Amino acid sequence: MSSRTTPWTVRSTCLGALAVFCAAFALLVVESYASFDQPDLAVYAAVEATIRQDYENPKQDGILQNFFEQHREEFKKIVEGGRGKAIKGNWIDRIDDADDLIKLLSYNKASIAVACAEQAKLDAAAMKTLDNPAYKSDFLPCFEKQTHEMVTFLGIDNTYVMGKDSQGKPLFLSADKFASKCETSARQREREKLLKPYSFLEAKNPESMRLMSFYQYNLCRALEAYNVAYAAAFPPERKKK
Repeated sequence: MSSRTTPWTVRSTCLGALAVFCAAFALLVVESYASFDQPDLAVYAAVEATIRQDYENPKQDGILQNFFEQHREEFKKIVEGGRGKAIKGNWIDRIDDADDLIKLLSYNKASIAVACAEQAKLDAAAMKTLDNPAYKSDFLPCFEKQTHEMVTFLGIDNTYVMGKDSQGKPLFLSADKFASKCETSARQREREKLLKPYSFLEAKNPESMRLMSFYQYNLCRALEAYNVAYAAAFPPERKKK
C-alpha cells in the first residue's frame, strides 16, 4: 500500500487520540456542509484517485485498526456488565472489521470533497490540477472542518454511561447509534443513491456504507446528552398514589 502524502485528504492527528474520544474536536463550531440535490459526478470521479491513496495509507490503517479493536474490547465489557440487559451496541458493532470502518470513512471523505468543491465552485478539472486559488481559500478550510466533525463523530460512543439516575441505575445516551433519531436525521439517503461507493470501497456488509452529515449528527447528540444530564440532575417528582 502507498505511503505517499495525499494533497488534501485530512488524516487529523486526532485519529491517534480516539481512545480518549478526541476531546480536542468536541466543539460544534461549524455549519453543516451542503448536501446538494445533484452532486457533481464528474468531481466525484476526479477525486477517486486521491481517496484511494488515502484509503491505502498504512499509517491510517494501523491507527483505525487499533481503535476498532479497542472499541470492541470496551463494548464487550459493557455487555458482560449488563447483567442480562439487552445492549444492542452502537454503529461500530454493525461493521464487520476495521477495513469496513476505513471504507466507510473514505466514502464520506469523497462525499465531503464533492460538496466542498461545489461550495468553492471548483469543477472536475480544477480538482485534478489543484491550482485554482479557491482550492486553498475555500475548499481546504471546508474539507478540514467537515473531516474534524467526522472525527468527533468517531469519538461519540452511545454505549457510554453518562451517569446514574436518582435510583442509581446507569443512564445510557442511546441504545444504538445507527438506529437513533440522530442517525435518522443526519443520514443522507438520497445522496447515497447518487454517489455510489467506488469499487475499491465495496464493504463486506453493504448496510454499513452510509453517508452522513456529521455536524448534524454531533449537534443532535450534544442536545441528547444535555437532556440526559438534565433529567439526571432534576428527576421528575414521583406522583403520590
